[in-house]
Amino acid sequence: MGVAYFKIARCLWMNPIDKLSSGESSGLTAGGVEAQLVQRRKIAKMLFAVVVCFFCCFSVHHIILILHLHLPRENWNVKAKITLVIIGHLLVYVNSALNPIIYNFMSEKFRMSFLQTCKCCIRRGSSPSEQIKLRSSKNSQSYQDETKVSEI
Repeated sequence: MGVAYFKIARCLWMNPIDKLSSGESSGLTAGGVEAQLVQRRKIAKMLFAVVVCFFCCFSVHHIILILHLHLPRENWNVKAKITLVIIGHLLVYVNSALNPIIYNFMSEKFRMSFLQTCKCCIRRGSSPSEQIKLRSSKNSQSYQDETKVSEI
């Protein structure tokens, strides 16, 4: 998996933008090509950060599994094993929590899309309890409309 990510990052970082796919015939300027290169390099940096985070968080878990398979049980301290297993599992969950944070810091598109999604879900000036009431009343109204149609 690491080799595949390395190849993707190298392709994003090193390969020039293909003139046919970049739309040179459609009037893409040199500044547009430069902007695409900058964008590709940002994506490569974000990919690198996600892979490093994944490696750091999952390495403890994998080391524990390898030690469990290859060390005799007599060599294990039970408290240390339990502590390491808990830390390993906690880091696996931390990896999942860190990915959106990495995307937020390194991608303006992600930030804007996230904010736009939040704005769609939460109306300004209304409390969450009011929103739940509004949603439930809409759902019950649509259910009543459906039953009226089915009765006819």
